[in-house]
Amino acid sequence: MVPEQNLQPQTGGKQLLLLYQKTPCYGTCPAFDAHIYTDGTIIFKAWAHVPFTDTLASKLTPKELERLKRDLNHLPYQGWRTTYLSQRTDQPSTITTFYEAGREAKSVKHQEGGPEDLQLFQKKMDALLLGVISRSTAAKE
Repeated sequence: MVPEQNLQPQTGGKQLLLLYQKTPCYGTCPAFDAHIYTDGTIIFKAWAHVPFTDTLASKLTPKELERLKRDLNHLPYQGWRTTYLSQRTDQPSTITTFYEAGREAKSVKHQEGGPEDLQLFQKKMDALLLGVISRSTAAKE
């Protein structure tokens, strides 16, 4: 399966802040789309190797949302290239699409290399989303 790449920037009056996608690999790489809205709502769409199936809705805490918005405001993503690809065929991608005022501002497909601040942001996002997923799936049990 190939993760969905297009979504309307606004849903139910909420504007999209960030679309964060992990693509599949030949192994057990987590693959999902995370649509993060300006009010902190997150809609996860599962593709493979995540602890839920189909779609999971959750919400960032106010502190998490504030930290994410602060991080986004300090990222120089407009100066990044649109792709940082690997020569390896089994390398999953992280696709980060940034939105400003509800409109797509920049999309970056990353497999390896690239700016240090991009790699650090992805590590922060992975940790944040893993925490939200864990919290949300535990609440459903």
